[in-house]
Amino acid sequence: MNYPITRQLHHQLRPPRLPTSFTRRLPPSPHAPAEARRALDRLRPVVVPDCLDDIRLLVTELVTNSYRHAPPDAGAPIDLHVCVGHSTVRVEVRDGGWGFTPPPAPDLPEEGGRGLYLVGQMADRWGVRQEPTTCVWFEMDVEKPWQQGGQTAHSTL
Repeated sequence: MNYPITRQLHHQLRPPRLPTSFTRRLPPSPHAPAEARRALDRLRPVVVPDCLDDIRLLVTELVTNSYRHAPPDAGAPIDLHVCVGHSTVRVEVRDGGWGFTPPPAPDLPEEGGRGLYLVGQMADRWGVRQEPTTCVWFEMDVEKPWQQGGQTAHSTL
């Protein structure tokens, strides 16, 4: 019996420590969506690539909406908050807006206006909260790399 191999296999099968959450404050600028996508790099060790791609797309849509539709005189930053659970990733995007009623599904030939439609189609759960400002959130049930037999990695946020 070779104990080092047994320990190595145990290490490979053990899920990494899950990051619990992080927040990134983004400037209300055209660069905010790209910065938000880069912030999601922290999820690589704990979310399979296909799920992470979907999360990136939805975050890009929500941050873009925040930049485009929050009152320009507010000048408030856009806050991206990400919380990772054992089987769910929750994302919240807050801006200086006063809230809105989600629009109906857009006509497909139109360019733009599909961000919330995509969130509604791709996320497992989503919603809008009118706090003092606007918070649009979504949750995705995700697979972790170690649940697919992928490489494990230890990560902290």
